[in-house]
Amino acid sequence: MASIPTATHLQLHGNELEVEFVDRKAQLAIRPSAQRILDKIERDIRKPSDCILNYRDLVWPQINRGNFKKIKPRLRIVPLERLGAAPGKSGSRVMVAYFTESRKPENKDYWSTPMVLKIEEAIGPTKNKLRDENNNAAVVRRFAANTDRFALPFEFWDQGGHNVLWSKFTHNARFWNENSGEYWLGLDDLRGLLKDQCKIQGAKAGEVIRDAVGLLRSLHGKGLPPKYRDENIVRHYCWYLRDILDKRLQWPSSSSDWAAPWKSVWANHTQENISFWGRRWKNPFWVLDQLRRLRRPQRLLCGVVHGDFHPRNIVLAGTAQPHIIDFGWSGDDRHIGQDFVLLECNLRFLVQQPALPFADLQGLSSWIEFGSRGPSPLTTDYVRNRVRLIAELRNAACTHFPLDTNWDIEYIIPLFLTSLGLLKHMTDCENQLAGHLTILSLANYISSNVLPRIR
Repeated sequence: MASIPTATHLQLHGNELEVEFVDRKAQLAIRPSAQRILDKIERDIRKPSDCILNYRDLVWPQINRGNFKKIKPRLRIVPLERLGAAPGKSGSRVMVAYFTESRKPENKDYWSTPMVLKIEEAIGPTKNKLRDENNNAAVVRRFAANTDRFALPFEFWDQGGHNVLWSKFTHNARFWNENSGEYWLGLDDLRGLLKDQCKIQGAKAGEVIRDAVGLLRSLHGKGLPPKYRDENIVRHYCWYLRDILDKRLQWPSSSSDWAAPWKSVWANHTQENISFWGRRWKNPFWVLDQLRRLRRPQRLLCGVVHGDFHPRNIVLAGTAQPHIIDFGWSGDDRHIGQDFVLLECNLRFLVQQPALPFADLQGLSSWIEFGSRGPSPLTTDYVRNRVRLIAELRNAACTHFPLDTNWDIEYIIPLFLTSLGLLKHMTDCENQLAGHLTILSLANYISSNVLPRIR
């Protein structure tokens, strides 16, 4: 049976694994979980299986029965930041790991496919996040039409005081750089494409958005047309509001209200109209309170959702095809609009160049109504391209919803609720002015065009 060396011999770029990346206790959790993967690879070599999770095909397809007995696998670990990716915010440590042949580690013919390795301590408030991600991914795997494009978890380990989760790294292929003739391990994602946007890249970003959204269609319908559910829309989006309201949909006390500074900038939820930047607006917190008070449930189209569908979770492989990663927020019987409105928030303000003319930002933020023509005139190509990308996303949404969809209920209110919850992370927003204007414009639109019809 092939086995990996003791944990102290796990290597990082040919050197001893440094304690600052993985402490001793974490190593003791990684080693048996990696050994279990190797055992399953050997099992699938001896008795090939047609099941979805064939570990040999998934992790180390170039290994056969003969050479697997001879090699001595070594696990190499690279912190995700080394690959150009931003560290995650889930509380888990995220790394990339791959197996090599310890006697001849330079022989890249014996490198496995790279894997994402997440580890968390099994104590504290984040102790079950990786377990939840693994369970949520099982629902996605059940309904995903093209699992090769989903970087789904395949191994979970929960012993030794740590939880360890192994997932595919973007796609099931080795990274070969044809230009340099070398293996290359790196990350590109939609966020990077949006940050470097120009006319040509903007068109490419649109193709990526169409392709990525198309991957979700089989999830949303679970192999069938999605089904409607009568839901309290504010309760359904409570997670995305990030505790602006408590679990009973009540306003929290000031001591536990992270949005209190925003209420001092705008106004408390009891005040309907506010003045901001020399204009009168409907107070977003007042609009939320009106939605909270709705007595009748809303009809929402529900299915399996990714739940955290934003540009960093749309990763580009060497073929430039998008792959979907990170399934910690996935779930069933959820409104499929969640996968569209979070991405639109990113396009409108979270991932947007800050140096833009105020008039263009006003035009973009005031363009709310679903199906309406984009704003004009606009003075910058950047904002014109951003309008095209949002229109591309909304057009893609039309292929997931029926023709008679009430877009104010299915899209605009969810867009408002999600945007309002993102106030909690406004310090990470690349264009905070666009964020302000978007939320205020959504509040005005809902107050004038939606509330009178659904109260």
